[in-house]
Amino acid sequence: MTFWHMQLHPGGEEADYPPERIKAILKKHHVIGFDIWREIAGEKADKPFSEWTDEDIERAIENSKKRGVKKGTFGIIKQFRDEMKVGDIVLIRQGGTPIGLVKVSSDYFMSKDTDEEGQPWFRHRRKIEILSFFDEDKENLNLSFDKLPVTQGTLQSLKNPERQTYKYLEEWLTKLSEVKRKEEMKRQKENIKKLLKLFGQVILQGAPGTGKTFLAKKVAEELVCCDWILNKVDELWDEFVDAVNNEILETVAEGSPFEVKKNNNGNLNIYINGEKKSASVTKDGIKRVLEKSFCNPEDYSPTVEDSTYAPGVAKTFINWLKKRFKEKEEIKMEFRKRIRENIKLVQFHPSYSYEDFVRGISLKSEDGTLVFEANDRIFAELCEKAEEEKEEVFVLIIDEINRANLPAVLGELIYALEYRGKEVETPYEVKKKNGSDNKKIRKLKIPRNLYIIGTMNTADKSIGHIDYAIRRRFVFIDVKPDKNAISHPKARELYEKFIEELFREENLSFDFRSAVDDVKVGHSYFIAKENEIKELKDLEGLDDKSAEAEVLALKFVYQVIPLLKEYEQDGILIKGKLEEAVKKVFKIESLDILNEDVVKKYLF
Repeated sequence: MTFWHMQLHPGGEEADYPPERIKAILKKHHVIGFDIWREIAGEKADKPFSEWTDEDIERAIENSKKRGVKKGTFGIIKQFRDEMKVGDIVLIRQGGTPIGLVKVSSDYFMSKDTDEEGQPWFRHRRKIEILSFFDEDKENLNLSFDKLPVTQGTLQSLKNPERQTYKYLEEWLTKLSEVKRKEEMKRQKENIKKLLKLFGQVILQGAPGTGKTFLAKKVAEELVCCDWILNKVDELWDEFVDAVNNEILETVAEGSPFEVKKNNNGNLNIYINGEKKSASVTKDGIKRVLEKSFCNPEDYSPTVEDSTYAPGVAKTFINWLKKRFKEKEEIKMEFRKRIRENIKLVQFHPSYSYEDFVRGISLKSEDGTLVFEANDRIFAELCEKAEEEKEEVFVLIIDEINRANLPAVLGELIYALEYRGKEVETPYEVKKKNGSDNKKIRKLKIPRNLYIIGTMNTADKSIGHIDYAIRRRFVFIDVKPDKNAISHPKARELYEKFIEELFREENLSFDFRSAVDDVKVGHSYFIAKENEIKELKDLEGLDDKSAEAEVLALKFVYQVIPLLKEYEQDGILIKGKLEEAVKKVFKIESLDILNEDVVKKYLF
């Protein structure tokens, strides 16, 4: 992937067009391009560049110089026709004004549809995918620049990372990827939470490195923390209504500020310019908005639904709540407590049993005598706690759920998963305190406020298969590789050119060609975490950029490549395809000489 910056202006001696017209052309036709001074081009003026020889180009440049023009657009023909590639990123500008960021999606072609109303004025084109418009996204992306350094020329490649324009383009692309990833993550989380509330248990399934466990933890944290805030809405609604009565609030979407006034029902009526609107904001309406948007006061991003007023009031409630608890930092403390106590994680493995998971026998000493006693394990303990605290949400994450013999581990819980709140008999009686007496209990039930999230590696076909009875009790959600999660531009390019090219159907064994996403290596191997970068900075004394490249290179060489070698041994990848991909991307003679220095060179 190469970075470019380009100005779209007419051929010949015409004046440049304003940014608004350029943006309209990009938006409507999804093409970039340029044109030439026809009088100078002569007989080649109406021919596509594919029919131009090097001699034709040189002749046109010489004619330009005779007319007092250095090269005109003839000097960029080869760059636009031959050097620019599908997947390259182009910053469209007009002088120092940034207009848009686009991705090249086709080879060069010539079109004759020009000079009509609404049509591009240039005939020599490439199709593009629009990534971002500067005027629309600058604030949302928090870009650090307003103008670009002014340079001469219609088209230039950006290969020097130290150039200011390169840095601006990289910043724009990186921040855009981060925003897109957050939006996709938010959509994923909302979908998982909805399915959990409907069905009680889900399994996130995907290839290695797709972030299944990370996603499960984030969903669990949002569920238990948001539950606390929803309880606070119930508890503090009247106090909040009194606090904001007659206040002017801001809408979340575009629109006028609005005034809220307490009504006789204890809710908030909406007024704009003194006129009462038919809509009012209720406690339940606020709770619905907060459930849709993760109600973490540190990172609140509301979702606008039917009314633009409820999200505005919800955001005000969050800000009011932050101020109310600011001194004691009670919100943060409560969140940490909820995450610690209400979320449990267990990892299944082939020797994991019912006695490890639900209830089992323990050996203990009583008055010097060894006795056997039945005890609750992690699942029964969490069920009991959720039953006692019905107003709270609890989450159990089962990592690698298909690595255990599920029918044996779950036993009678297969029934209890479907019939939440109904008791089932277990093989073990456990002692429970009942006032001052001990009571033996054999029954167990799964409360509705306990959610279960399993994760499953779809690439490992050697481990336990999930039978239909268990499969029917869970909802299965695909977690696919997502290159938009990779913020480092060169790491994302490496993912596209190496992983996506390697995992084409023709490179896979026949059994895996219909399920490429089940085995395609995920994006998390191409992301350097903050703690990893910090650790390497401390160890090696590197700057941020060098440390990030080092982490990515080490992950690629010592995690990605060994995994792909196993794929070859297991018959997922066809023998020899890995070596071919390494040679092609890194321009080296053999897989054996691939090391972190080779990868770092690529990333820089």
